[in-house]
Amino acid sequence: MAIEAFRGDYYPFSNMYPLETWIKADCGEDVPTSEHAYMANRFSLYDDQLKVALARGSAADNFSAKHGVAAKERAYELIREGAVLIDERDVARIALMKRVVQLKLENNEHIKELLEGTGDQSIYEGNSWGDRFWGVSPVGSCQGYNNLGQILMSLRQEFRED
Repeated sequence: MAIEAFRGDYYPFSNMYPLETWIKADCGEDVPTSEHAYMANRFSLYDDQLKVALARGSAADNFSAKHGVAAKERAYELIREGAVLIDERDVARIALMKRVVQLKLENNEHIKELLEGTGDQSIYEGNSWGDRFWGVSPVGSCQGYNNLGQILMSLRQEFRED
């Protein structure tokens, strides 16, 4: 059996999941989601990193992913404005994401335990928004590179070996 999406019991695997223990972005700010850390760390200038790290959803928004969505939206605004990104080659983006996800797991033991409890199940970041770089789309299709799922499975194996 495979984990086909980061919903329900597996929502903590999502970068949008609000962390119980916040993690530190490269700019030094503690951030509430791994989406914040990943998006902030993509920028080469401290001020741009900080703008993303400090992004928060509106208090009026009543959905759990509001802060992660705010970070992503702020990052894309900065990109449209011409902000300078660090290395955007796929291999660099994947390495950055792995570092952020590892930090998330090391600082949030319940998520690490959830990952370890998946045994040898395949993990897919199934989505409906067409992201085939980090996940697969549509859910259940296995159409995509599933890099986020691959990172989680790789970290699961590394934790076993420690």
